[in-house]
Amino acid sequence: MKIEIEIPEYTRERGLISGSIPGGTIQVRSYGPTFGIEGDRDGMITLAMSLLAIAHNWDAAPYNSHIHLDPPDLLEDESSSIVVQRLRES
Repeated sequence: MKIEIEIPEYTRERGLISGSIPGGTIQVRSYGPTFGIEGDRDGMITLAMSLLAIAHNWDAAPYNSHIHLDPPDLLEDESSSIVVQRLRES
């Protein structure tokens, strides 16, 4: 499978922007010290696009730049939220 995506450039005005596939869904569950991520195909691609947005804009975005994935947009209502953020020093 080949998927082509466009990853927007970081700007101070807009911050980080991640694309998404409408209708995709992800659920994050905590199992004690471990958490699990379950999702359909479109939800997993959207999660990957969020990770790629951070990686693609690594040098342009400040270390505290982040992307929120919250219910009910991508995550199911009973899911925990996800914050994707780069490491401070790397």
